[in-house]
Parts: sequence; C-alpha cells; structure tokens
Amino acid sequence: HVGCDRILGSDVREDRCRICGGDGSSCEAIEGLFNDSLPEGGYEEVVRIPKGSVFIHIQELNVSLNFLVLKSKGDQFFINGKLTIDTPRRFDIAGTTFHYRRPTDQPETLEALGPTNMTIIVMVLVREENPGIHYRFNPPVSRNLLSGYAWHYTSWSRCSVLCAGGGQTQQVVCKKQTDHTVVYNHFCDKRSKPKDKKRACNSEPCSPSWWSGEWSECSRSCNGGLRTREVLCKRKISPTEEKVQDDGACTPQRPPLTEPCSNHTCPPEWLALDWSECNPSCGPGFRHRVLLCKRGESGDTLPESQCPKHGRPTTRVRCNLQRCPPPMALGRGKAGGLAGTNMGSAMY
Repeated sequence: HVGCDRILGSDVREDRCRICGGDGSSCEAIEGLFNDSLPEGGYEEVVRIPKGSVFIHIQELNVSLNFLVLKSKGDQFFINGKLTIDTPRRFDIAGTTFHYRRPTDQPETLEALGPTNMTIIVMVLVREENPGIHYRFNPPVSRNLLSGYAWHYTSWSRCSVLCAGGGQTQQVVCKKQTDHTVVYNHFCDKRSKPKDKKRACNSEPCSPSWWSGEWSECSRSCNGGLRTREVLCKRKISPTEEKVQDDGACTPQRPPLTEPCSNHTCPPEWLALDWSECNPSCGPGFRHRVLLCKRGESGDTLPESQCPKHGRPTTRVRCNLQRCPPPMALGRGKAGGLAGTNMGSAMY
C-alpha cells in the first residue's frame, strides 16, 4: 500500500484539513441547513465558503426546479449564472475542481476536495419553494492576532511518482504557537523563514509494462481493412531511462498489434475506361470513353442509376490533332499517274 506521502508501505494519511500526516487541528468543521422561504424568480445567498476550505459538499434535500449557483465575492458567476443553466460536469473553480451533478431522479449536488484559493458564495436560483439545502465544509481556523507565531516544517509531501525516482518536499508554514494551527505567512517574520527541504523517493525501477505506439492508417478505405501498431514491453529505470524487456516480463497478455478498421461497405463509384482515338483524324473532332458504375473495391458492375449523378465524369471531349490538308484536284501528273492519290486518307 501507499500512504498520502506516496511512499510504498507508508501509513501516513490526510487529516480532515487535507494535510498529509496532520492532526486535524488546522481547520474546523462547518455544517448547516438553509431552509428559508424564498421569493421566486431570483438569486438568494445560501452560505459563504472561506478561502482555504476543504471537503466541500452542497446538496438540495429533494429534487426541485431550483438550481445551485456558485459565484465570487466580485460577482463573477462560475455555475448557473446570469439566468443560464449549465450542463452538469466538472468545473475548475478557485484552485480546485467542483463536481456539479443534477440527476433527473436525485437532488442536485456540488462537491469539491479543495482547498479553495478564494472565498466562494453559494447561491440558489429560485424557481419554486425551497426544499432545503444542506452544506458542509472545513475552513481554516480563525486567526488570533494576540498569539505568537513561528515557522514550522510540514509533513513530507507525496512522492511525485510511484517508482523510477521521484521527489518530495517539506514546506515551511507559519503556525500559531498556542495550538500549532497553520495561519497566513504574513503573521511570521519573513526574514527568519527557513528554506523548503527536498529529498529523493521511490527510486526503485518500475515494473515492466506494455507500451503501445500510434495506430497506422487503415489498409483499406472501406469493405474492411487492418491497421497496425508497435507494442513493446518496457521498464522505466529512472526519470530519463527506459529499457525494452522480453515480452514475457510484462503482464497481462500483450495488447493486440492489429485491429480491423473501415468495416463499412464501399459506396458505388464511377470507373472511366480509356479515351478513344480522336475522330476524325484531322480537323475538329471528339474523343469518347465508356463509363461503368462499380461497387467500390469488389469490382461488381452496377446499373448507372446507383452511382452519384453529381460526380459523373464526362464521356466526350473535343480534340483537334492537326489541320486537314487542302483538297487536291484529280488529274494526270507528268509520270502519267493520278494526282492526289492520298486524298482519301487525308480526308478520313
């Protein structure tokens, strides 16, 4: 097992204030029920969650037409503001992530681990009678300006990785001397603040694991093809070093090297045969070709009506090989033969 310090075999856990190895004294638990009768059609404040709060949970007691709203003290809306209803999802707000859930058959909820980096105001957009809103969160304890303060090292942070070499830090915080609760740094003398500590952790190599490369292009565009990828058994030795291992060193079974793709049927398409010779052989003429409607890569011939009309190639183009020679008059030449014996082929 791994503790909150991310060290194997460690039993260190977070306290209620989300401090690893803390004693829970740096925050207090706030819980309440907002069940005021409210006028419909506007926003009404429910509760203010102070900066630094953790383990935030807001929930309507019953399903209603009302909507939970989050905004800042400066009137910046984060969820369901300006009479616009947001889709339930995760929202990155105030340095933490709020999970907004609104099932059709369960009450609406807002949850976040914290800590928040600003004060958050919880409101409700009222559309009908308020069924009641339950809230709980753990804010930092109140500051006591009359007590003495001093710098203290926190517990070691979680290790940055589980194997192959990571790092941990031990930060310096300002604590109230009377009860050792963490307070804002300006209560302590900045000139005497020590430096944070760092150390290596989890330096043992990682267990071998499968590494998969990117899939190749599909071998066919339709009618079923295959795509391939590279799969290797690797072991991370350090933050900058990896070694390829024999496949038997990795578990479970190796991921597939190939997978089917483009399983849809090829659409019919036009196939144009070769152009004919220019006819006639001189002067303005035309070349022709035959079009066939084929079923994609299978090669089956289909009726022309099944191929797209807008993409039909042309079957006739103009051509002009050479200018035809002028006609020659028939008569006897000096050799006694017929003049213009080549006229027939020239005019063809």
